This record gives sequence, C-alpha cells and structure tokens, in this order.
Amino acid sequence: RFADVQPILRAWCVGCHDGASADGPWPLITYEHVSSWADVVRTELVGCTMPPTDAGLPPMPDADRLAILQWIRCGYPP
Repeated sequence: RFADVQPILRAWCVGCHDGASADGPWPLITYEHVSSWADVVRTELVGCTMPPTDAGLPPMPDADRLAILQWIRCGYPP
C-alpha cells in the first residue's frame, strides 16, 4: 500500500522531489505523482542512482529500496 511506502518516499525523495525544487523536477508527494512516475522510480532504484550521491544523503537502505520496488512490482496499490 502507498501508506507503507509514503514515509520512505518522504525520507529519501521528497526533499528534492517536492515539485518546487529544480533538482527534482517532478514531485513524489501524492499517490498520483508516484504512480505516474513508477517506471522511472523503478529504473532509478534498480540502478541505485537515486538518491544521487551528491544529494547529501547516505545511501538508501536496501530494505527501503526493496519496499518501494515491491510496491511497484505489485501494481502500486493505493
């Protein structure tokens, strides 16, 4: 469910992907935002390119990365 991955997205993605930052041009705040970008999110997570190393964050824990990927794989249930 989105409620399960939303806190992960807030912690790791929304700092840049808030819709206002030029660093993250597309927002990842609501279910509609994330589900419409699910293919891109999957690609970035599988490639370990998000969050980028220059974002000032430590690497995303595997458990968080896998939780989002599993949610996408299961059809991103609301």
